[in-house]
Amino acid sequence: MVLRRRYPFPMSFEHRPNLLITETARRFPIDELDLVTLAVDVESNEGEIVPAGSSGTVVGVWGAGEAYEVEFAQPLQALATVAANLIAEHERTRP
Repeated sequence: MVLRRRYPFPMSFEHRPNLLITETARRFPIDELDLVTLAVDVESNEGEIVPAGSSGTVVGVWGAGEAYEVEFAQPLQALATVAANLIAEHERTRP
């Protein structure tokens, strides 16, 4: 037996429901793709020191925003897990 969902309107190009999402909900105060600046020196995942004042992009959120995976491009290319209290400022890149 095949179950088919019935729509109260025809499913055609002219009469299709708006399924596009125009806004994304923010899960945390600092979310993925936000820009952050370090308040203190941080050790990268490879053991290099990323100096305070370096800016990077959040590529992952751990826990309920307790720590962030941040990718830095300058002054060195590095990936670091940064605790929330070590971030001096952040800039939202999307709503």
